[in-house]
Amino acid sequence: MGRHPHFSIQGQDGIDINDNDDDDDAGDGEPDQQQPQEARPAGSNNNTNGNGNHSYPPNQQPPTKSETPDQDTKQQPSANKSESNSKSKSKSKSKRALPQSIAWVSPHLSYKGLRPVIRASISAWIGVLILVIPTSEKVLGQASFLVLIVATICPAATPIASTIEQTVFEAFFVGLGWAWACLGILISHAARTKYPWSKAEFTSILGSRYASSGLSSAEITLMIEKDVFHGEFLEPASSAVSCIFLSVGVGFLLWLRGNWGPGPYLFGLIFGIIILSISLTISPLFPYPYYSIGLIFFLPFVCQLAINLVVTFLVFPETLAHQFSDRLISTLTTLHTTISLQKGLLSANPRTADWLEFKSIKANVTAAMAGLTLLGASEANLTREVSWARVSGKDLNKILGGMRVLVSRSTGFVSFYEIVEKHLHRDYSDSKGGPVADALVIHLGPSRPASVDLTPISTRAPSVADHDDPPAEGGSSQQCDAGHLSPPNQISGRAPLSRTASAPIARTGSSSDLAAGLDRDLEPVRENVEIQVPTPPHASHSSDHLRPAHKKRARSHHRGHHSHHHHGHKSSSHISLTSLLHEVLHPNIDIRPVGIVESQRYMDLEDYLHNPRDEEHIEEIIALLSKASSPLIDTLAKSVDHLISIIHNLKSPTPWSPRGLLKLAAPQKEHKQAVKDTEAMLQELEKALATYRDETRLDVVRPFACLFDPVNADSVGAEDKLEAPSHRGLFWAFSYQFSLLGWSTALVEVFKETAAIEKKRKRPRIWTPEWAKFKWASTSEPHNEDESPSSIPGYTDRVPGFDRTAFSSARSPDYVLPSTPWHLLGIWLYDATQVFSRSDFWFAVKATSLIAIMSIPAFFQSSTYFYYRERGIWVLIMAALTSTQYVGDTTFNFVIRVFGTFAGAVIGMVMWYIGAGKGTGSPYGIAAVAAVCLPFIMFYRIYYQPVPTAILPAVTCMLVLGYSWQNANQPSLSSVGWGWDIAWRRFVCVLIGITAAWLWAYLPPRSTQKETVRKTYAKVIGETGGVLCQILSFANCKDGPTSPPKQIVANLAALRAKVSKAVPRKAMIRYEVSIRGAWPVSSYDALQNLQMEILDQMGQLLGVLASLDTTWTRALLHRAQLDDPRFLGEVLNTFQLISTALTDSKPLPMIYNPLLELFLRPAETLKAKHAYGYDVSVEHALPGIPLHVDLETISSIEYLRFSCGISQCYAIINRLDRLMLVAKSLVGESYIVYGLTPDDHLGAGNTDGKHPNAHYLRQQWLGDESRRNSIDSEV
Repeated sequence: MGRHPHFSIQGQDGIDINDNDDDDDAGDGEPDQQQPQEARPAGSNNNTNGNGNHSYPPNQQPPTKSETPDQDTKQQPSANKSESNSKSKSKSKSKRALPQSIAWVSPHLSYKGLRPVIRASISAWIGVLILVIPTSEKVLGQASFLVLIVATICPAATPIASTIEQTVFEAFFVGLGWAWACLGILISHAARTKYPWSKAEFTSILGSRYASSGLSSAEITLMIEKDVFHGEFLEPASSAVSCIFLSVGVGFLLWLRGNWGPGPYLFGLIFGIIILSISLTISPLFPYPYYSIGLIFFLPFVCQLAINLVVTFLVFPETLAHQFSDRLISTLTTLHTTISLQKGLLSANPRTADWLEFKSIKANVTAAMAGLTLLGASEANLTREVSWARVSGKDLNKILGGMRVLVSRSTGFVSFYEIVEKHLHRDYSDSKGGPVADALVIHLGPSRPASVDLTPISTRAPSVADHDDPPAEGGSSQQCDAGHLSPPNQISGRAPLSRTASAPIARTGSSSDLAAGLDRDLEPVRENVEIQVPTPPHASHSSDHLRPAHKKRARSHHRGHHSHHHHGHKSSSHISLTSLLHEVLHPNIDIRPVGIVESQRYMDLEDYLHNPRDEEHIEEIIALLSKASSPLIDTLAKSVDHLISIIHNLKSPTPWSPRGLLKLAAPQKEHKQAVKDTEAMLQELEKALATYRDETRLDVVRPFACLFDPVNADSVGAEDKLEAPSHRGLFWAFSYQFSLLGWSTALVEVFKETAAIEKKRKRPRIWTPEWAKFKWASTSEPHNEDESPSSIPGYTDRVPGFDRTAFSSARSPDYVLPSTPWHLLGIWLYDATQVFSRSDFWFAVKATSLIAIMSIPAFFQSSTYFYYRERGIWVLIMAALTSTQYVGDTTFNFVIRVFGTFAGAVIGMVMWYIGAGKGTGSPYGIAAVAAVCLPFIMFYRIYYQPVPTAILPAVTCMLVLGYSWQNANQPSLSSVGWGWDIAWRRFVCVLIGITAAWLWAYLPPRSTQKETVRKTYAKVIGETGGVLCQILSFANCKDGPTSPPKQIVANLAALRAKVSKAVPRKAMIRYEVSIRGAWPVSSYDALQNLQMEILDQMGQLLGVLASLDTTWTRALLHRAQLDDPRFLGEVLNTFQLISTALTDSKPLPMIYNPLLELFLRPAETLKAKHAYGYDVSVEHALPGIPLHVDLETISSIEYLRFSCGISQCYAIINRLDRLMLVAKSLVGESYIVYGLTPDDHLGAGNTDGKHPNAHYLRQQWLGDESRRNSIDSEV
């Protein structure tokens, strides 16, 4: 008989959905296992960029089919299916990859990639022309070379709307800086007492002074300049005012730059700092208010901006809609690759290295999400530009709405790949926290006897407890026979198949025998520093042939870098200077393990949740899944390809290009044929989707029909009869089918929207802005809106439809709720003054002080001329631009400016001497050299990442070239030469400025990215619990299938974005000098990965709940215990505990009951006095839910969604447990309870109340205090 669907499938069903997870862990005790240290290759840590990709060293590739022992003939066809695919991939991998230093070049060597380069080069070359032409050079003024600086910092490489936007911001901040400087000049002149002259008085007095000397007019002007720049008219009060205005103005702009981050205003802020520095260091030298001093920078700046605008409109003009279409095509191309890989993935043998060939699926989905982010950055202003295209910005926004759903549902494919990878190839998996979280899950299960192994060997490392989820019953493999099934606790006669490196659990024998065996196995381990997992001899041998010895040692060093230095005892006579120095440098620190209590619970799960034929079942299920899904996957790939062609046709062509003229005169017949082809493709897609949803997907269940419908078992052919399926593999297949159906449905919606637009828009036309809906928004790429880890832009706990007035909100423990207007005023004043305690405020104060100190030489008569002649202004500007709020960022800026300035100075000198030779230069030579070199310089400037690394060499190169020409052909009082004279001064001044900023960053108060990343993760973890509450509130309140609330979807996206922004911050931490020890980067990588996976699973769960009707939603919540306040309270408390501990750097309580155990032990389980949900009968059925799971039930689409919801709930709970363990490894444990006997409370699964490993646990937990271990490997 079947079982109640919302608890388990039992008896003839042979499946238990208590653990129909999308993971591998129901039975390992986290349930993943801690592998031996030799099991993973060295350097297999998490990828810091979060994309989960690995590159395997040549001497450490995963084992291929040729390396595996002879396989069972039954498995050969499955293995041969992917042979040709594997060979083709190996051929492609044999091609030598480009070095990373130049790998960024090739993606942009196309017509589309070269157009911005050509446009920016032409704009910069026009700047060179007006510099070398004497007439225009004089008009530009004393700093004519600045046209090249502006052209390099802000190249004409963006679409028209983005260029206009940047130009507006740049002009605004330059104007703001000039206005602030004029205010400072006004006040500083008012403070003068000795020389309070006007310009006319100054000219008259100085003219009369030199009139009788017989000098010419030019000589008199030169003498006046010498008097001015030697500081003859400086006054202390005036200089002090100028210094204050300079430091405050620059400090404010640096604060804005730090708060707003990269965006359309970044270059405007930089130019504002430059004009402030020039104006307020030179104006105090003049005894009159020199307001026009800003023209020194403003004239070349405005001139080059005008050139950029003209070139943007005339040379390869690109609208925002055109850029949007290109990005949309790029995103669709990535999705096309993702869906095309699915066929090869399913046809590959999951137990061999063929499966690892498809790790790029996650990278493709990550790239699609990044492309979607760029599309969102352009969304707001699509309807606010003038464009020439077949489609309007509003049409493109409609397509973007469907693309968001399509890309978000692609994470289901990643989850499926990582499920199988984690289970069969754990060594190469970064999911669920990767090796760090795996190492924290302690597995001390009893050794298991070896068994015959005829299956393909997997790349997963050996483990004592290498299993994950409960089998159908007792770990047995049941033959599909309608007349008789093996009893629950009876092992079938067939010899079980298991991994080479892991034998099945021996279910017979007493606990004392197992404990004794474990005691013997662990005897040599107890003498070691680390807790080692005992491994059978054959497992160790298997591990050896998978990992070279030196790799095993390297891995051991990585995971226990403290403990491996601890050797046996030596007598004092053998102590040498070397060993003494070694002991000093590597002290034996006593580090107690974390997560011991959780490990005890997990060991109970190990004994129950095991299936010896699990891998074989998974291979069979995936083969069935491949056969059933391939036709739909082919149609999906074809549909995406057709969709890309539609977007290509809808792109905005240049009106005078051949394609534009062809589209303008396109006959109706061609348009009708295109629409007809699109409709035919849409019908084919809908037909394939309906066929798969109603018929083909059931091919996975059909071979097991006898288990669910014994009456009609005879109708199933003998060749189709399989053994009882692994619940893991079957429900993984359900999860994949749900993801494939969801992705297909989203694609149909995008296809319909695009087809409707194609049918409606027949010809290109000019689209004007929708001024009625105008609202200014950035067209540039997204940026960090707020550096504060305590705020999450886009997140809110106010979800429409939820009445928040019925519940209490957060309160302050220091005062009661306000009762008078004075209380409200006091709260407002208190909140306003909190800005003075923020780290960004103190960064602004530090930056202000630094600028004031660096500008002091400009205000003293003895040093002002030296400061002016030797380009002290470069020192000041570099000190300002290098300063950032965080020490690591400042150090990074220091490093890239040293190397970038040196490289740029060398290239600039080469360009100058090629164009000028030994003389002062020829305008034709300089223009010719610039014409040749500018495309390469601009290509590097536009495409090299990160952007600061690309700016410095290019700017220095153009500065050396332009300033050399100006000094050689328009000499002034401050001219020092050209070529080498300019290059070495530039390098020295930059070095002085960045060194001062770097040293200043280490003075208190200082901010580090370490604290910011930790608090950011803490904030996201805390708000993730809030999103879970929002999802459950939606599930409780909704009425039937509906769409997910947009605010909840936006909250999930905001949390993902906040975590993603921590990736570049983590990269900067390596530049922070730490005298207390290394930063545990791998643990924070694990935190990041777990958070992202939890958010992805919550998004998928939200989709499942939205698609279920009210009855099935209630069943899902009941089965997952998400309607049980006790269990839900434990879950939410876990979120809060982790968040608070990471925020305050406080240890977590030692006693923590894993949520996984509670999830597998609902109230009905405890009432029936059975372990982990087996043999549980439910007394009361939910209305509308079938009492038994028969063939009709398991074949229904509602049950498919229900099972996927359970999988996602399991995944969230499992990862939350792992999140707790990783957090404990970072902050430690508190509230230690001594004298607590482990074997008194080791779970209800043992009928005798004792655990076979209790003796060992007691020794490890409560044993000798001097015993050291390194279970907390990060410490």
